Amino acid sequence: MAGDWLKIRCDLLDDPDVISMATRLKRSEFEVVGMLIKAWTFATRQTVDGDARGVTKTFLDRYVSVTGFSDAMIFVGWLREKSSGICFENFHRYMANSAKIRSQTALRQEKYRNKMSRTQRHENVTVEKRREEKMKKEKKEERKENLSPSKNSFNTTEIMRQWNSLAEAGGLHKITKMTAGRIRHYRARLSDDPDFWDKLTLAIQRRGEWARQHQFPTFVQAINPEKYQRLVEGEYEDQKQKDRKEDYELGDDGILRRKK
Repeated sequence: MAGDWLKIRCDLLDDPDVISMATRLKRSEFEVVGMLIKAWTFATRQTVDGDARGVTKTFLDRYVSVTGFSDAMIFVGWLREKSSGICFENFHRYMANSAKIRSQTALRQEKYRNKMSRTQRHENVTVEKRREEKMKKEKKEERKENLSPSKNSFNTTEIMRQWNSLAEAGGLHKITKMTAGRIRHYRARLSDDPDFWDKLTLAIQRRGEWARQHQFPTFVQAINPEKYQRLVEGEYEDQKQKDRKEDYELGDDGILRRKK
């Protein structure tokens, strides 16, 4: 098999970010996936690490024949605009040789399993089955813990109340349901960073004009590890805000005020 190729996920069509782009562009999810494949193909052929120096958003829009495509990619975190051009995010994870190597490794492992003796396969299946049963049990216990009203730190009603209060003050989208996936990601953020809410509140209050106009972030984006990190690092702040950042502090009531 010759030539460059892309690794495309089977569930890409149903990805919430693809759906978000389709809504913003007023195009179908099928069309958006086609545009993404064309853009990623360009990145694979013309860049080494996804950093397209000298390439503008205007060019990329013209390349896929859809105005606003670049902004839609930026909004969902799949593209970043730099002073030197544009940069395709997570390039080494999804494209070029690194993705190809991972896929080929998976194929080699599958061939190895197929060559194993019946006894070896039986032993491996038994171990894997026990591991799956253990994981199912742990997930079941975790789900019960997450949904238990007695666990204040993971009380879904309290989480929604806290976010919706922050959303109302910041002009963001409110939420009406905590799905299992949202609980899992929220719990991971809180586990990684005990000051998650304080940092998120401060970052939202300090958002720049672009983020405010686009009602960024949504709850799902706020608990996404990459978007949360970029948000608290000030990537979505205006430069003037960044220059005066040290002049402010977050009070006990969650309000940003000038230091005395």
